[in-house]
Amino acid sequence: MKLNPNILKTALLLSAIFLTDICISQSNQIELVHTDKLTNSILFPGAAKTVGNVHFKTTALDMFCDSAFYHQTENWLRAYGRVQINQGDTLNLFSDSLYFDGNTNIGVLQSNVRIRDNLYKMTTDSLKFNATKSIAYYTNWATIKSSQQNIVLKSIIGSYNSLTKTFLFKDSVTLNHPDYNVKSDTLEFNSLTEQVFIHGPSIIKLDTSTTIYCKKGVYDTKTDEISIWNHAIIENKNQIIEGDSLFFNQKTDFAEGFKDISIIDTINQLTLKSNYLLKEKDDLTLIDHAQIIKYGSEDTLVLQADTIFQSKSAGLKSTENIAYSNVIIEKGEIIGVCDSMYFNENDSIIKMLELPILWRENTEIKADSILITLFDDQIEALNLYQNAFISMSHDSIHFDQLSGKFIKAYIDSGKIKKINIIDNAETLYFVSETTKDSVTGEDVKTLKGANYMISSEIFIRFKNSEIHKISVIDDTDGNFDSIKKNKFESLYLKKFKWEIIRRPDSLLIK
Repeated sequence: MKLNPNILKTALLLSAIFLTDICISQSNQIELVHTDKLTNSILFPGAAKTVGNVHFKTTALDMFCDSAFYHQTENWLRAYGRVQINQGDTLNLFSDSLYFDGNTNIGVLQSNVRIRDNLYKMTTDSLKFNATKSIAYYTNWATIKSSQQNIVLKSIIGSYNSLTKTFLFKDSVTLNHPDYNVKSDTLEFNSLTEQVFIHGPSIIKLDTSTTIYCKKGVYDTKTDEISIWNHAIIENKNQIIEGDSLFFNQKTDFAEGFKDISIIDTINQLTLKSNYLLKEKDDLTLIDHAQIIKYGSEDTLVLQADTIFQSKSAGLKSTENIAYSNVIIEKGEIIGVCDSMYFNENDSIIKMLELPILWRENTEIKADSILITLFDDQIEALNLYQNAFISMSHDSIHFDQLSGKFIKAYIDSGKIKKINIIDNAETLYFVSETTKDSVTGEDVKTLKGANYMISSEIFIRFKNSEIHKISVIDDTDGNFDSIKKNKFESLYLKKFKWEIIRRPDSLLIK
């Protein structure tokens, strides 16, 4: 085949220019390696037109196409048809057209753009890439698919770093996998570690029942470990967990939370709170300002302690709660303290241990241990075991007092209606007289004297929160003293101790 003399002259001239310029060029100078046909460009003065099996290269890239316009002096090229860019053996870019500036090492791919590495393929309409930083950018939707797993990612804006194997997605981001789905404002995905980094408002659906919300987080798709923070929420059919930061592993059903933790049990109408949470399957540990809040039809039960353990057993039919250290319980108008407590939601029994005390208005109730029974979410009875004592104040000096080895108090609408004192029963109560004030017309109660009684068993009925009637089982020792004759030391039973200073503020008001 005889070469055209003009083409031959042009080729020799360009070759001479290339050889001269290579010696003084920078590392990103574009080189023409091969073309089937080479002519001067009419469309771009000073540029050459290459056609057929075109191959260009820079220090880091090899570029192939069907045809191209190449300006050697200005160091740019425009490539068309089956464009391919290779960066070593780790990254391949494909498109229908390319503009590449060798001075900035920046290129723009247009139409039917694809990026492939050993693990993932990305498709988009247009792509800008920086060869120096090995980063590609898109601004008009892209889809990324895994070659080894059934993973599909989509977003409007994004980038890919071929050195770190990291995708960054922004705006309408979705990640779909057979085991989970993610929707996010901003998402980062590392194809080597298969970790998802969340940088904006996001929703993760692990299955039909578990959904995760957050603004920041890391999801390790290999281990199923999720760390989330900034408005972190884990929600399933029966439970909602919120916190400042949460860690969750669905495979092992393990969770850990830090600061402002809230667990809402939608079935049992319970809310649990703390500053630290440890969840291992059906067992929960709440530490630091731990609370259980149980909502009832008439009032709310609040249990607070430094530490609360909750365990579910018998096929989730029974839930046990154990509270330790600085325990506070509040139900309606009754509030109390102790150092440890046991609460079984199934049998509606609350056990207060270690220096328990309960208060309601002017009444103080204490014993070595107190058992509270509930019926229809209301306190039905109080059982006081060993050193049982009930005090009811008239003023800062005078107190009605009930003492015994065991006391059972029957409660109705939060008020004591009846009390049984069994074994070593003692009572000291003040008899009063009510008269009308001549000026205001209001009722005025005047204490007339103290009535002391001791027996093996005493029954007391109340009316308007005051002792109304007392009955005894056997012979009784007792006496009545006028309030005027009563000496200060005889105003109190032996075990009397008014401990109102221990009464905490209401938990419900906060």
